[in-house]
Amino acid sequence: MSDKLVERIAAEGRPASLPEPLATFEAYWQSIADPDLGIPYKRNFAFADIASIARYIAILDVLPEPDKPTRYKFRFAGTWHLDSFGVEMTGKYLDELRRGESLDRILQAYKTIADSGALHYWRRQSVMEAREYLIYARVMGPLADDDGNVAQLAGCFVRD
Repeated sequence: MSDKLVERIAAEGRPASLPEPLATFEAYWQSIADPDLGIPYKRNFAFADIASIARYIAILDVLPEPDKPTRYKFRFAGTWHLDSFGVEMTGKYLDELRRGESLDRILQAYKTIADSGALHYWRRQSVMEAREYLIYARVMGPLADDDGNVAQLAGCFVRD
């Protein structure tokens, strides 16, 4: 793993080696990142390239609204999410699935990812009712539209 890649990912709590799906996602995201922009264009993100980990992937549309907090909508949530959380997330807004402090923490993390243009590692305990026992880790990074603006967040999630 290159030093440049390590610098691009939040180091807080990040283990020295990642589980296979996270490492695969991290390497793929870095490999398609535009050298000038520093992040991948969403047009270059292809599930066929990472089919072996597609079940762990989530893609969220970034939907800014004037004078309101940015909303995030699950464009795709692999089967891992349904299996782990017991909820189909594809097509739902994040604020339909989370509330309160949990939503606030996730929104802050997503804002950090979008603003920094960096991959972000996070390990946390689920706050989903009846799924509090679940501890998961994820690596997530932004994807740009053709104008270079962050339009989506793509992440890979695994049980820890």
